[in-house]
Amino acid sequence: MNQKLVIFDFDGVIIDSFKTVFDITRLERPTLTEQAYRKLFEGNINDVKNLSPSSQKIDFFDIYSKKAASLLLIPGVVEQIKKISDYYDLTIVSSTTTPIIDNFLKQHDLRDYFKEILGNDVAFSKVTKFKMLFKQYQILNTDAVYITDTLGDIREATQVNLPCIAVTWGFHDEDLLRSGSPARLINNPKELVPKVFEILA
Repeated sequence: MNQKLVIFDFDGVIIDSFKTVFDITRLERPTLTEQAYRKLFEGNINDVKNLSPSSQKIDFFDIYSKKAASLLLIPGVVEQIKKISDYYDLTIVSSTTTPIIDNFLKQHDLRDYFKEILGNDVAFSKVTKFKMLFKQYQILNTDAVYITDTLGDIREATQVNLPCIAVTWGFHDEDLLRSGSPARLINNPKELVPKVFEILA
């Protein structure tokens, strides 16, 4: 089997969601700053504990599920998804729950382009989810690439030697992403297709 897999992150890569998820988080942690929130994604967001005193308990994903439908796709990403799907199988590994991602993709007629969605309900660890995909598709780490916008994701991918394409239009800026030594770093969605081909072809 000579299968190749392109794994997408969701928030910040496909959907423009930073302001929304930050605002939801601040309902519970009103003193949290944007800078401090971005820093939480330098590791796995699920590992974050003791942020600050909570003013109230919220169900983050319940609120997000109601807001996600009104959010926008990252301009230019849809065309790249469609082109890449002509050559490789696509999946999503995300810290957002699978139903939210599934519903958003269906809303935008994109669900059929993705073979699998592994959200927060599947496992908290992206390392675990990467390994699940390697096993399911019977591939090596060199037969896949992860497209992400955070240093934390790059660090998790590095644990399984999965090459990353880091994108600068999401949660983290170019300098921070470079510190994780991604295989490629891009500033425009139009660069996705050629960079995926560079790594997987």
